[in-house]
Amino acid sequence: MNGTRKICQSKLPMLRWALTLAVAAALACVLAACGDVQIEVGRDDAADIQATPTSSGAAATGVGRDDSAGSLGGTAWVLTALGSVESPEGVLRGTEVTAEFVDDGYFRGDAGCNTYSGDYQAGAGDFSAGEVMFTERACESPEGVMEQESRFLELLAQAKSYEIDGSQLKLTNFWDETLVFSKAP
Repeated sequence: MNGTRKICQSKLPMLRWALTLAVAAALACVLAACGDVQIEVGRDDAADIQATPTSSGAAATGVGRDDSAGSLGGTAWVLTALGSVESPEGVLRGTEVTAEFVDDGYFRGDAGCNTYSGDYQAGAGDFSAGEVMFTERACESPEGVMEQESRFLELLAQAKSYEIDGSQLKLTNFWDETLVFSKAP
């Protein structure tokens, strides 16, 4: 029995270090959600965990704010067409697909059946969406709504550039496929 106790006691520093790393990782996740943070963990003691603001101004998640002249931040749009740049197809009658770009690099909307949200980065005409999350309802009508929704979410995730021309927004990918929106009322 004493031999077992000695083995367990000898592993205690390793377990303490593993616990420290787990706490530091959890703290990093929480702080990353709050803004620009750099985590430093000392090997000897959990008291060495420090959170300090970074000087780069880049968000800890890698997703930044929209800083362009034709800013997406604070705007809302309704999809009017999607598909190839040369001849995008209109949206299905009876569906409304929306996109709202919140000032803090977050977007959300209605994809026709399901709602979606995610992070984005935009500036100087460049656009990048983070992971797009969405609900998983199934809609039967109008016919084709699920196919349209799937295509919309795919093109949104692939978008690499944006252009605002008056009351129209175009998000375009590398393959010249586009989402065309009109400013929401």
